[in-house]
Amino acid sequence: EAYNGEIYYTTDGSNPTNSNSKYPNSIRIDSSVIIKAVTVLNGNVMGVKPAEQAFIMHKAIGRDVVYSNPISTYYLADGPNSLTDGLRGTKTVNKYWHGISGKDLIATIDLGTEQEIKSISLGCLQNYSDWIFLPQEVKFEVSADGKNFKEAKIVANNVSVYEKSTIKSFKAEFQKQKVKYVRVSAKNGVCPPNHPGAGKPAWIFADELVVE
Repeated sequence: EAYNGEIYYTTDGSNPTNSNSKYPNSIRIDSSVIIKAVTVLNGNVMGVKPAEQAFIMHKAIGRDVVYSNPISTYYLADGPNSLTDGLRGTKTVNKYWHGISGKDLIATIDLGTEQEIKSISLGCLQNYSDWIFLPQEVKFEVSADGKNFKEAKIVANNVSVYEKSTIKSFKAEFQKQKVKYVRVSAKNGVCPPNHPGAGKPAWIFADELVVE
């Protein structure tokens, strides 16, 4: 952060300059948006690349997340409900992501009231050097009572385990239906052959379960 610098930002995906909006004390967000920001000092943009953060509004925003298997205490992000906080994870490993090692990530969300939905997605990170790999597949289920779930769709991973760093959104689309609960199950595996941890439990990192 530059001393006495001023922050300028955009919300249209473009890179900001000192001709864009100056950052006030806060920005109201009521729809999905990507905010990019730069520090300007003496009329010059500092740094090579702007800071960037995606915000997404959806029907599960702020809802409690119940995990069947506990999330690692090392990767709790900003709390137990990071999966529904509207902030999309970036390639920074220790920010916004919930991590679990050796077990499947299974999360259930109560939408509060019956909602008409047509898609569910789960964002996941792969970072080869940190033993973090995309799930083999993600199963999406829905329920009216939180007890009896029916499968909406299974989405398989199509990204190589040798991809060094990437973010993938596993998305299930289906006919509109009214539900009150959603459940996602991300299937974990082991580190692949030729990896330093070959055969040992892999990590799954997930962030933002989007219900639309």
